[in-house]
Amino acid sequence: MTARMSRGRLLLMLSILAVGLLSIFLVSGSPVTIIPGDPAEYRVRVEAMLNGGLPYLDVPFEHLPVMIIPMFGAWFLGGSASQSMYVFAFAGLMLVTTIATAPVMDSWGHRIGLPATGWRWAMVMVPLMPLALFRNDPVPVLLSVVALLMLVSERRSWVVFAMGGAWAKIWPAAISLAAWRRGKPATAVVVGLSGAAALALTFLPGFSAARRGVGIHGETVVGALVGLSRTARGDPSGVEITTAAYLPVSGLLVAVNTALGLMVLALAFWALRRSTQWRTASLAIGAAVGGVMLSSQLFSLQYVLWLMPFVALSRRRCVLMTAMALGLLTTRLAWVWEPTLFEDPLFYSMITVRNLAVVLIAWWLAEESNTLAKDSSVAGIS
Repeated sequence: MTARMSRGRLLLMLSILAVGLLSIFLVSGSPVTIIPGDPAEYRVRVEAMLNGGLPYLDVPFEHLPVMIIPMFGAWFLGGSASQSMYVFAFAGLMLVTTIATAPVMDSWGHRIGLPATGWRWAMVMVPLMPLALFRNDPVPVLLSVVALLMLVSERRSWVVFAMGGAWAKIWPAAISLAAWRRGKPATAVVVGLSGAAALALTFLPGFSAARRGVGIHGETVVGALVGLSRTARGDPSGVEITTAAYLPVSGLLVAVNTALGLMVLALAFWALRRSTQWRTASLAIGAAVGGVMLSSQLFSLQYVLWLMPFVALSRRRCVLMTAMALGLLTTRLAWVWEPTLFEDPLFYSMITVRNLAVVLIAWWLAEESNTLAKDSSVAGIS
């Protein structure tokens, strides 16, 4: 690494630190409650476990095992003193995680011939920072980015980080598709099975009991359209708020929502099958992550963070600009969130715009992957 590159990465990390501290200050000084609400709930779960409760058995716990680490980390970094201290400790821990992601993003981009990837990632992350730092999603993002860097560097340790990511939020198991395509079937199967095992864990009573979801999440593609249809007619949405907001719908509509996400996944698989380079494979994996998000029966606001590392690999202005607008809209939605919004058609309209942006980004990533693969094939590049 050159001295110039080292200075650039240091500046990148300091810039993220400054934006992160400003974000924490703005959230702490505002009356908004939904943004710091998750860490406060994490503290309740940690305290119950420290009192002898076992996650999934004695303590309802809607997170995968790896997420226990940052939750306990915030407790031992001062969060045991009070709820407010825990929230600040957790946000600080997520800020450190986000800062650590920046040079890894830059190295990943450098490995596949895309300079300044770290800065592009920072650009799409900045609008999301006030929300992202109070959620645990920076953890699987860091693990997945490290796994991808290790994978393109031909290091076997990618498996450890990918499995860690899968046991944090499931979606990093999608990295196994790129490994399979690039001739690593054995390790790809291991990571894929880890993701399947993590998914199976979410069906345990102790996991699902914490969520208590009935119907479909109001922020999914179909859920938002159903909510918009009901509230635009002046009818009650029928929302039931547990750890998320669910709308009662038929099983058919739940299946339709899943099918829509699977269509995006199929598009990603098509692009991945044609990929010939790590760059094209990485873009296709980004599209696959979009498909996973859209097919899920829970589509929380912060999930858009999962797409941002792959957005940073795109060299299309429309992708970058749409992602930045998506981040701004997401943070705005979190900032004004309150239960009464689920009776407002404007809220569902904004969620629908958010979902459309995710669909467009996934489509563009797959299409860019396919175009680059076609161009490299014509040029004889492998």
